[in-house]
Amino acid sequence: MVWKPCLVVIDEQTMAFLVQFTNTSGTPMTVKAKLAYVQATVEQTCPAPWGTSVTATIPAGATRISPADACTAALTPLQAFQARAWVEPHDATQWAYREHSPTLHVQRAGNPVWAGPS
Repeated sequence: MVWKPCLVVIDEQTMAFLVQFTNTSGTPMTVKAKLAYVQATVEQTCPAPWGTSVTATIPAGATRISPADACTAALTPLQAFQARAWVEPHDATQWAYREHSPTLHVQRAGNPVWAGPS
């Protein structure tokens, strides 16, 4: 199972925090996942169920993405944002490793700019 957190700009005012799962195996895989986001270095909890724990079964060879409306936020000027995701085996008893999306900076005028090399 390969997974990554994603941040998508939905419109001029809203962004969505997602997690993408890709099952590279030949059998279905069941995992549990949790989403949050970081706004100006402070972790924000996503609403349940994605902010607490969701169990997902990904078919063999398939890619699935969490719903776009599962966790959203306003494009707040002069703030930076990242999606944060945890994905564990479905029977794990603790959340361990997490990943972050690339950083999105919202400039003074409200336009989003991805962080990256100059």
